[in-house]
Amino acid sequence: MLKPIEQSIGIIETNGLLVAIEAADAMVKTAQVSLYFRRQLGAGLTVVLCVGELADCQVAVQAGAYAARRVGKLCAHHVIARPGADLDVWLDQTAVEVRL
Repeated sequence: MLKPIEQSIGIIETNGLLVAIEAADAMVKTAQVSLYFRRQLGAGLTVVLCVGELADCQVAVQAGAYAARRVGKLCAHHVIARPGADLDVWLDQTAVEVRL
């Protein structure tokens, strides 16, 4: 079970696991964020979520997006400043444990 989200969320969607790993690495190296989870959606799409303060998530997502574009295909990226209280319950239903 995932812990409740009390901070901002940074989201990156890539085409390929390698691209997602590169993005996640850049995210945690450039800002004070923690990886929340990753999920492989099928057809190569992989989503990585991080949590942290709003400014940190913004920096992390920008760095992750740049890294993803550099090595492969970035599909989407976004930051949610204050996620709704029930979002963590919904994410818990689709989460896959991160092992980087």
